[in-house]
Amino acid sequence: MTQGARNTVTDTGHDRRWAMLTKDLLRYRIDDGRISPAFLDPGSPRYSQSARDLIAIFGEQIGKTLGELEEAIEKYAASRTDHRILRGLAKVLMSFAEFETRRPDSAAIRDAVFERAAGSWPVVRRKGSPLGADRHSILEEVAARAGRAAAQLEEGLYADLPERRSLASFAARREP
Repeated sequence: MTQGARNTVTDTGHDRRWAMLTKDLLRYRIDDGRISPAFLDPGSPRYSQSARDLIAIFGEQIGKTLGELEEAIEKYAASRTDHRILRGLAKVLMSFAEFETRRPDSAAIRDAVFERAAGSWPVVRRKGSPLGADRHSILEEVAARAGRAAAQLEEGLYADLPERRSLASFAARREP
C-alpha cells in the first residue's frame, strides 16, 4: 500500500519502497566469503536510456494485459546482452504499475461453465460428435442463461488470471 495524492491509499499489490529483485535478477560478487551487491552506476548513460525506454514501454502498454506488457519487455530485451539487468529494471518499474481485472465475475463464469460441462461429460471440441456435448454448445447455453454472447462469456472465462489483468496506470517518473 502506498500513499498517493491527497492521502489516498492505492493498492499496487506491494510497497513501492521495497521492490525486491528475485535471486535470478541479482548481480553480486563473492570475495573472501563475503557477498557484495554489484550496483548499476546511476550516472550510466546506457542504463539511463534503458530506463527511459522501459518507462516508455510501460506507458505504451496502458490498457493492455500483463502478458502483453511482459512480451513487449522481452522483445525489447531480447537483442541485448544485458538481458538480466533490463529484466531487473522492469521488475522495479513494475512496482509503479497498477493492474485491474477486466471481468471481476470470471470465477462465477467458470463455475457456471464447468458445472454445465460436468453434467455433459465427456465434452468434445467438435459439434456433432456422438461422444458427448461440444464445448461451443455449452458456452452458448450458459451465455444464453446469463444474457450474454458466447464470445463474451469465453473471453471472461479466465480474465482474472494474473497475465490477463490489464495495466490501469503507471506512476513512475518519466525521467530516471
